[in-house]
Amino acid sequence: VLTGRGCRKDHARAIAILEKSAAQGSVEVMDFLSKCYSTGIGGMKKDAYKAMLRRLRARAARGDESAQEWLKVNKAEL
Repeated sequence: VLTGRGCRKDHARAIAILEKSAAQGSVEVMDFLSKCYSTGIGGMKKDAYKAMLRRLRARAARGDESAQEWLKVNKAEL
């Protein structure tokens, strides 16, 4: 859906699917979304804040205590 391989490109739908997967805890998707937001891959609007949060959430999910603390202290929301 994001690249249009085998189907019609639909960036909005692709982003919604990826965001849902990340919200359910997929660390790989969090990393991918971080790259998408930082580079604009797949037609996504560049957003440094969302890229940083996705990167931190992935690190926190992997057990990085400093990332977990930063997210807690800053009450970071997407």
